Amino acid sequence: RKQWKRALEQAQAGPELELELDEEEKAEAEAAAEEAASSFRAPVRKSIVFTIDASYSMNQLLGRNQGDHHQLTRMDSARANLLMILDEHIEDGDTISVITFADDVRTDVP
Repeated sequence: RKQWKRALEQAQAGPELELELDEEEKAEAEAAAEEAASSFRAPVRKSIVFTIDASYSMNQLLGRNQGDHHQLTRMDSARANLLMILDEHIEDGDTISVITFADDVRTDVP
């Protein structure tokens, strides 16, 4: 760590200093610089549109949930997957819209 820290300090001091590092030290310095830079990157905001089929066909049964006597419908599966995506991939600052369609199209969440 001392070697890459020294290299980073020299690099920040200005272009007039020459670095005498072997390949391993260079790789360590580059990795440390990349790690430091990544902590300063602005978060990526996402805009996501979910389109859900809400027609009668979504009431069709898929099968039983493991260990459960409740039969799952296509809509149950779509709902569970949507909630999983919201929990795992949507962060503060992201925007979402939900559009459902059956006989007509509705924007449920603008």
